[in-house]
Amino acid sequence: MQNDPICEPLARIWAIHQFSLASYLAYAQPFWADGDERGSQLLQDVVRDQHAMADRFGKLMIEHHCNSSHGAYPMRFMTLNDLSSKFLWAELLRLQEQTITMIDELLQAFPVASICHAVAEESLGNAKAHLDSMRELVSDAFGLPA
Repeated sequence: MQNDPICEPLARIWAIHQFSLASYLAYAQPFWADGDERGSQLLQDVVRDQHAMADRFGKLMIEHHCNSSHGAYPMRFMTLNDLSSKFLWAELLRLQEQTITMIDELLQAFPVASICHAVAEESLGNAKAHLDSMRELVSDAFGLPA
């Protein structure tokens, strides 16, 4: 019963938030998370916000009678469990940049005056704010260019 053209972009943007690397790492409990208060707090904040956005997109999917086949963490995330925090934050940064690009592209699929568009815009702003926080952390903690 998925005739609404909004369903596919809603499902994709829901999956982006629900199955992010940050979310995976929060559940996988990487070994470095215990000693890195600032990084752990940022990771928790990102995951909380991403799951809140996933909930909102999930509700929109229900309203539009959508279903989703997008529903699992990428298998490659399992190879990251024992890597250094320096590498993981660099990877989180890289994937957050990709997330911003994908959300920006998906935003175009929603009618401008719709609630879907408004929530997607909020999602994009959230993702950009998290990217800024990640860049600051990476720069301060590891001296890496952000």
